[in-house]
Amino acid sequence: MKIENIDSKVVVRRELFEKTFQRLTYLGSVVPKLSFYLVNEETMDKICPPRKGYDDEGECLDSLKNLLKR
Repeated sequence: MKIENIDSKVVVRRELFEKTFQRLTYLGSVVPKLSFYLVNEETMDKICPPRKGYDDEGECLDSLKNLLKR
């Protein structure tokens, strides 16, 4: 498992990752192959821009609820 802090101010000790993944036994064979990159919010927004239109989700859910009532 590779943990690389690119520009995050958060410091996460390796022991925390190890304890976390020890409890997720179903990931046991995958964890050694994983890479974790710690980045700040600005970098994350560049990598994966926030979705726009969260306000529309309420309307979408309401329309689905109306269909179920029929």
